[in-house]
Amino acid sequence: MCDTVIVTAELTNDGVPLLGKNSDREPNEAQYVVRVPAAEHPPGARVQCTHLEIPQVEHTYAVPVAAVLDVGS
Repeated sequence: MCDTVIVTAELTNDGVPLLGKNSDREPNEAQYVVRVPAAEHPPGARVQCTHLEIPQVEHTYAVPVAAVLDVGS
């Protein structure tokens, strides 16, 4: 399980953005942060999660996510 917090520069007193993340992954395992853009989805769309498929909402917001760097490929 991971937790991530991001504070944009506009919200900090000194104008510096903050990123904090904890992870139960291996200590030296490389991860990278990517931005998933906002999107509009058609009515009836579905999204595949890890273990199940669920209805997709019509609008999703842009979010940053951390992903494991796959160096074995």
